[in-house]
Amino acid sequence: MKMNKTFPKEDRKFLENLAKNAVEKFIRTGKELYVEEVPESTKDMLACFVTIYKQGELRGCIGTLEPYDELYRSVIENAISAATRDTRFNSMEEEELDSLTFEISILTKPEKIDYITQEELFDKIRKKGVTLEKGFYRSTYLPQVWEHFTMEEDFLLSLCRKAGLNGNEWKKLNKSGIEYSVYDTVK
Repeated sequence: MKMNKTFPKEDRKFLENLAKNAVEKFIRTGKELYVEEVPESTKDMLACFVTIYKQGELRGCIGTLEPYDELYRSVIENAISAATRDTRFNSMEEEELDSLTFEISILTKPEKIDYITQEELFDKIRKKGVTLEKGFYRSTYLPQVWEHFTMEEDFLLSLCRKAGLNGNEWKKLNKSGIEYSVYDTVK
C-alpha cells in the first residue's frame, strides 16, 4: 500500500499556500484561483483532502478518496469546498481568513480489507485512513484522526455514527454488511 512517492517539503508548502490563496480569493471575490506555474510533483493525478483549522480547531475538511484531477487542481477545489460547503460549519466569512491554517493530506489508493475476527479488523485499520461503506451509507476518517482515539472500538463507533449508522453496527463484523477500505497519506 505504501507509495514510493514522497513530497518535498517545498512542494507541500506550495500546496498549503495554494489552498490558502484559493480560499482567500474565493471568499473575497467569488472567483476561483488560477495558477500557471506549479511544481511538477503537483501535476500527478492524486486524491487529497484539505483540512482547515481556525486557531487550532477544525473549521472544514473536504476531499476525495479517488483521484479525479491533477493534485494542485484538486487542492484548489477541495480548499474552496472545505471553506464553503462542509455541512458541519457555516460558509467561511472574510474576517476569519487571517486565523486559518491549512493541512493537505495526499492519499494512497484505498484497498478493501477482509477480516474474520475483531482483532484482525483492528490490526488492519489501526493508524490507517479508514472508509466504511454499507449500502448508501459512507464515511471516512483520515489517518491523523486516530490522534483523537485510544481504542479501536471508539474509532469504529464514531465512524459508524458519522456514516449515519448505529454506533454499534461495526460489532456485527462480517454480518453487518459493512465493507472497509484502508489507505495511507503520502509523507
